[in-house]
Amino acid sequence: MRPVAGVLLALCALAGCFSDSLPQLSTGGPTTADETATSTSTSTSTDAATSSTSTSPTEVTTTDGATTGTCPMGQPMKSWYPDGDGDGFGAAEPVTIACEAPPGGVDVAGDCDDTWFEVHPGAAELCNMGVDDDCDGLVDEHSTDNLECGSCSLSQLGGAVFWVCSEAAAFTAGEAFCQQFGAAVHLVHPENPTELAFVRDRIFDHLGEQPTELHFWTGLHRSQALWNECTMNPDAADWVALDGDPVTYLPWRDGEPDNSECLPRCTTEVLEDPECPRENCIELGDGATGAYNDRTCSLAAVGLVCQARLDP
Repeated sequence: MRPVAGVLLALCALAGCFSDSLPQLSTGGPTTADETATSTSTSTSTDAATSSTSTSPTEVTTTDGATTGTCPMGQPMKSWYPDGDGDGFGAAEPVTIACEAPPGGVDVAGDCDDTWFEVHPGAAELCNMGVDDDCDGLVDEHSTDNLECGSCSLSQLGGAVFWVCSEAAAFTAGEAFCQQFGAAVHLVHPENPTELAFVRDRIFDHLGEQPTELHFWTGLHRSQALWNECTMNPDAADWVALDGDPVTYLPWRDGEPDNSECLPRCTTEVLEDPECPRENCIELGDGATGAYNDRTCSLAAVGLVCQARLDP
C-alpha cells in the first residue's frame, strides 16, 4: 500500500529536502578560503605602501651624487654644514642634504675658522696679528672697530678698503708689505678723481700735515717692454697696475712723466735695478693734489698706501 502524498511531503520537510538559499554564481573571484585570504592580504599591503609613500619626502639622486627633492611641508631640501664652534656658520663641505638639520649642523657655510666662535662672516674686523675675523680673505682691515693697526691708518671708500702706512720701502718691498694683508691687497691704484682725493686726504690725516711732496707709492709701473727705453710714456697704454685692473686714469703732475734717470743708457730685466735707475714706477707726488710723478723704483718711499677692492 503506497503512502499518501501528504505524508511524503511532511517527511521531506522534516529531512530538509528544500532550501531557501540561492545557489552561488561564479564571477571569476576567489573560490576558496585560501584565495580569499591572499587577496585581502595583498590589498592591505598595497594600501599601506601607498599611505607610506604619500607622507615621505621625494628624493632624487643626481649623477654627481647630490640629492634633491621636497620635504613633507613642501620646502626644498637643504645642505647642512658642521658648526664646530657654535657661531651659526658651518665650515668645509656639507655633511648631508636633508630636510632636517643633523646634530651640530647649520645651513649657512663660510666659516674660515670653525674652532673660534668670534671668527665668522660678518664679524667685526680687529687688529689682531693677521686674523681674518670676518672671513673675507683680508686681515686687519678697516671696520668700525678697527681704525688703526700697527703703522697704518685704516679707512674705506665705497667698495674699497685702504691702509695708509708709515713704511719707508722701495717699490717691490712696498708691494710685499701690502700682500701681508691678503692676496687681493696691492699698492694703491686710484681709478678716478674721487678715489685719488680720498687717498690724498687720508695721507694728510695720517701724517698730521700737508707736505709739499708726498712720495707715497702707487701700484703702477711702466710695461716691461719699456724698462730700458729713454721715453716719457704719458699714455695709460704704456703702464700696468699690480692689481691687474686696466690703467685708465693717469693724473700727471705738470712736466711729468720725465724719466729723468734715463741716461746713461743701460739694459735690465729687473724693475727695481739700482744699476739701471729708470723712473719706471709711479708715486703720489704733489702734496696739494696727489698728482703723479714717475720715480726710480729702487728708492724708498716716505710711505705706502695699500688697497683692496671688496666683492660686491
